[in-house]
Amino acid sequence: MEKVLNHFATKFALTEEEEIELDLGGSLFDGVAFDLYFLVGKLLTENVNKVVFIGTMKKIWCLNDGVSISNVNANRFLFTFSCESNKQQVLHGSPWTFDKALLMLTDDDGLCNATTVPLTTQDFWVQAHDLHVLYMNPVVGELIGRSLGGYIEIEQSSTGLCMGSFLRIRVRLDVTKALRRVLKI
Repeated sequence: MEKVLNHFATKFALTEEEEIELDLGGSLFDGVAFDLYFLVGKLLTENVNKVVFIGTMKKIWCLNDGVSISNVNANRFLFTFSCESNKQQVLHGSPWTFDKALLMLTDDDGLCNATTVPLTTQDFWVQAHDLHVLYMNPVVGELIGRSLGGYIEIEQSSTGLCMGSFLRIRVRLDVTKALRRVLKI
């Protein structure tokens, strides 16, 4: 049996020529300006009609310069924008869903492999209720956001106040973990 395995190992081993690695290096793109901006996304569902998904997202986003959406594999997609503001508009409007499934998005510089980019976190707006008036401020909002995962921002009025019936905090959550239902203060 060992002889057979060794025979197969030698037949399937890479040749010296195949072992040579092509180094594209970071300097390959130095001084080259790209007018494309990318997001990688994954739809958290088993089955999706890709044509309908792509058409629906283009309509929902209503971008001036549009977006090109290509299916990378399974439920992964590459979103290509011609201007940074369109990409930021999509990111700021997240989280997005399609047919009750979360569309996870991550920023991509175009130098990553879209099939292997980790997609485990997503930005969400959360609400902190039943706070005392003195706790309705950006400092407490940031502390709450950090305790939930990753603080991004807090919704404030133009005067910097956070008054209302609750604090609205944007946080980055790990979707592989269970949602936290309560945070006692």
